[in-house]
Amino acid sequence: MKKFVKIAVVVAVVAAAAIYGYSRFKATKVSAQETPTTAPVQRGSLSATVAAAGNITAHQAVDLSFGQSGTVKAINVAVGDRVKAGDVLAELDTADLELSLRSAGVNLKNAQNALAETRNPNTEQDISDAQASVTSAQAAYDKVAAGASTSELASAQAALTSAQAAYNAAVTSANASDSDLVSAAAT
Repeated sequence: MKKFVKIAVVVAVVAAAAIYGYSRFKATKVSAQETPTTAPVQRGSLSATVAAAGNITAHQAVDLSFGQSGTVKAINVAVGDRVKAGDVLAELDTADLELSLRSAGVNLKNAQNALAETRNPNTEQDISDAQASVTSAQAAYDKVAAGASTSELASAQAALTSAQAAYNAAVTSANASDSDLVSAAAT
């Protein structure tokens, strides 16, 4: 009999728990008369604001440096554009460099003319000096054509001026010695 009572108590507890669970969690019936709430579809902007404090840093940043200093003539990309290796990002104004290149070309031509004049009956020293002047001017021209800096341009201009002065002195000296020969031959 004790066994029967134990089984009866267990069955009663399980039945009570089942009744309680069914009443507590039973499915609610949706009545057929209830209609869901609807709204018409509209286009518009959705805005959401996030307020936060902190520093924002780019995942990847690169400092740009040009081989020459100068004024930026054009910027070929905008913020956020994707670029790849070899893309031209910005262009410098090359008017000053073009002027320097033309000036160096004129100086080279002058030195070549001076050399041609010196090859007339003058001393070997005059000819070698003029050749050195032309070689120096050619080197300065080549350097400017390759894109020299402002300090290199100033240095090349000073060297060319010095070579021109030395050449002019040699020509003046050669002319003076030629006139001495002419006067000696006349007497």
